[in-house]
Amino acid sequence: LLTPRSMPLLNLLKLIRLVRIESYFRRLQKQHRYIRLALSCKVCLVAAVSSHVLSCMWRLMRIWDGEAISEERSWVAIYVEDIYWVQMTMSTVGYGDISPIGTLSRLYAIVVMLFAPFFFGTIVSALTHATQSLFNDEVENRVALANRFLDRRRMPKDLRLRVEHNLR
Repeated sequence: LLTPRSMPLLNLLKLIRLVRIESYFRRLQKQHRYIRLALSCKVCLVAAVSSHVLSCMWRLMRIWDGEAISEERSWVAIYVEDIYWVQMTMSTVGYGDISPIGTLSRLYAIVVMLFAPFFFGTIVSALTHATQSLFNDEVENRVALANRFLDRRRMPKDLRLRVEHNLR
């Protein structure tokens, strides 16, 4: 299962160190003015790291299934092909131009297909959380409530403007 050619792939275990970055994001989020920035960065980082790990594991499965790595192709071309496969599989587009060649890579493809809804669901949830304040601003809700109250009481426009200014 492990061959001398696949041993460098064990260096992927170094990615576990990325777990420490969570403490940096927590500190950034504690500063109220960086909440959206921290959440956006976190979503992008999780997407990038997940795509990277899944594509590296895809390459490993293909190597274990006996695919020979062409010496003519650069590692960048191979990596882009693997990222391409991961994104096509996870987005359920699946053009079919890159396909599993053996049992291990087929099993891995099944795992990625099962993982994809959770991955994208998490990203959509995080983006929803990040943009929620754009559409559900507490201050704007208070201003609207105060304006309705003042309208019902038929208050003068200058008083309504002063109240609105003080609430903002």
